[in-house]
Amino acid sequence: MDEKTNKRQKRTEENRVYHVREWETSRLTISEYSRRHGIHPSVLSRWIKKFTTAKQAESFIRVDTEQFPSFNTLHHVELLLPGGITLRFESGVIPAIVNNILKTSGGF
Repeated sequence: MDEKTNKRQKRTEENRVYHVREWETSRLTISEYSRRHGIHPSVLSRWIKKFTTAKQAESFIRVDTEQFPSFNTLHHVELLLPGGITLRFESGVIPAIVNNILKTSGGF
């Protein structure tokens, strides 16, 4: 094995999550954070995708609007997201469109 192969580290799941959370608050680019912490940028990108997708899935709750009779007479719905972001949808919006917006947003 060459010297580069010997330097590879086997990271635990906990360590990967730690680096993703640290990167999120660091305000550094993926490249800069990776360089400072000895992680290949593509590896960090893969961890970010994996753990932010998992975090998003855990944070969404399905709401059955039939439980709320007045819900169907509303003129709009607002979603309050982390970071002070508010999404407002007028009545009649197609749920699939909202779903696509949230999926392609890159995670709020």
